[in-house]
Amino acid sequence: MLTLLIPGPKQPGNDIDIFLQPLIDDLKLLWDGVEVYDVVSKSNFNLRAVLIWTINDFPAYGNLAGCTTKGKTACPICGEHTHSQWLYHSKKLVYMGHRRFLPPSHPYRRKKSWFDGKVEDRQVPRIANGNAIDTQLKDFQNFFGKVDKKKRKRQKELKGMWKKRSIFFDLPYWKELVLRHNLDVMHVEKNVCESIIGTLLDINGKSKDGYNARKDFSFVWTRSISLDVSIRKDRIEQNRVASSSSIIDDAISRVLGPDQAYVRGLGFGVTLSKEKTSDDNSNHLVKRVSSSAHIRTPTPTPIINSPPSVTTNTHHKCLLLDWIGSGEVIAEGRWSSNDPFVLVHHVPLGPNAVRVWVDTVKIPNSFLWRPTFDIIVIDD
Repeated sequence: MLTLLIPGPKQPGNDIDIFLQPLIDDLKLLWDGVEVYDVVSKSNFNLRAVLIWTINDFPAYGNLAGCTTKGKTACPICGEHTHSQWLYHSKKLVYMGHRRFLPPSHPYRRKKSWFDGKVEDRQVPRIANGNAIDTQLKDFQNFFGKVDKKKRKRQKELKGMWKKRSIFFDLPYWKELVLRHNLDVMHVEKNVCESIIGTLLDINGKSKDGYNARKDFSFVWTRSISLDVSIRKDRIEQNRVASSSSIIDDAISRVLGPDQAYVRGLGFGVTLSKEKTSDDNSNHLVKRVSSSAHIRTPTPTPIINSPPSVTTNTHHKCLLLDWIGSGEVIAEGRWSSNDPFVLVHHVPLGPNAVRVWVDTVKIPNSFLWRPTFDIIVIDD
């Protein structure tokens, strides 16, 4: 609460230990005990108190604990074993290697093509306890005070993941505590949720999906991804102007994107730009609708028995394209049914969707748009 007294750019930051010194002195006194008088029993007793932990957000965690919360060793759990990677196009660090927290026999550890092309054999980093940290920082020399930035030099030999020795270690019991600092969940979930929602809905200024991010993705990840982000965003803006007042239409155009995004409602690998195929080139792709108006104007469902699962369109052939945006043909098949109640892997197909029979698989390890527990890739 002391930081609230000095807000703005002149807040103490790492120098908060100077303002915490009176509090630490009082906590030491309460640890030894203070004699107080009980009015009910009319007797004196020794009152003792301890500080069990602090509650703060992640930036303040670095100020109180003395560890770094940015850079190559920003993870307080992994410490010196933090797996960080620099993104050359986005100009920032990302933290990878999360598969090492899985059980040793987990199948994801051996999935190279799903992640960075490597098998994860590393073990979970051991969390340093309070005694180990206190021993490590025993001879650490703190430098407090605001100095001129031009004259300031970081001492590399004392850098590592620690910026200072926290004043809380002056308490005789602090190094014995199992949990010393707690993160405010509201601060964390706000940032995480804003990033996820902003990316899914492509909110201007909030989305993490961009041209530089996709260029970095091609280096970090083994699977390809479309780099045509600027065209997609331009067409999204055009679609917003020409779209109807339907909230469903606006959601589809913003989330999936016109032409560039693969439309789930038309089946696997079908786009709005490919729905107008003519009879001349319809040997491999089925003409599902005559125009995109069928998507924006859903037709009422009559109260009759559902159509059969396999219709007369079963013999129409179609191409299945990779839904990540690479444009590769992953399989060839036949159009089966658009009955919303027909089951696909024990799940109803749903409205505005098409079931396809796969005849020939071109790329076996391509992921399905709607995977299940036992079927994940097209070859399954």
